Amino acid sequence: MKKICVLLLALLLTIALGVNVFAGNGDGSGGGKDQPLALADSTLSDGSTDVPTDLTGTLTFNKNVVNFTVKDNNMGCFRLLDSAGNAVPITVLMGDDQVDPDCKRIVGIQASGLAAGETYTLIISGSLQAKSGATLGSDVSIRFTTAGAAPTETPAPAPIETPKPTEAPKPTETPKPTETPKPTEMPKPTETPKPTETPKPAETSKPADTPAPTASPEQTEPSSGSAWIMILGGAAAVALAAALVIRTRKNKY
Repeated sequence: MKKICVLLLALLLTIALGVNVFAGNGDGSGGGKDQPLALADSTLSDGSTDVPTDLTGTLTFNKNVVNFTVKDNNMGCFRLLDSAGNAVPITVLMGDDQVDPDCKRIVGIQASGLAAGETYTLIISGSLQAKSGATLGSDVSIRFTTAGAAPTETPAPAPIETPKPTEAPKPTETPKPTETPKPTEMPKPTETPKPTETPKPAETSKPADTPAPTASPEQTEPSSGSAWIMILGGAAAVALAAALVIRTRKNKY
């Protein structure tokens, strides 16, 4: 009984070791833990043509990109653009690796109603992440053209311009009468030069005038002060004389 238990334990250990080897060192990504994430295969090749307008594509990676730890991030890592750079709606499909381990590396892409003969670009973001933590690193672009011919745009008819009403011709202007040229003026007769005047004889210089005799100086009139002195002196003399006469008469009597 003991031998059977030992054998069973040995078998279980062997199976466990084998699972670790085939699981890629036990990280559950389906590859080595240090191995970078990369696109391994795709049903859409870069430059492919005649792709159905109802697109169904499959992208296969080398690591687990659908695990619930990275699924939310990876669902937003896929875009589809038309030739004008406009975003086109797409559906990203990811399985459950806990239920179906075979789907852990596969991502489905669907788009319906694509334009015929149009060129599209599927872009996988460099932020796509594996369960191991490895990322794609840089964007990956897959360019393809749908089947059919692109619709030819019918040019819109040019609007018909309404002809402008013809303008009535302007009345012809009556030419102005030609002015009669003025008669040419006769040239004025040349004036006869005046005879040269005979120069007058030079006048004889007059003799120098004899200087008038110098007038004798007039007597100087006495000043007002001197006149009063003379008047007072005369009056004094008259008074003195009168006094002498009166005295002489008294002496006689």
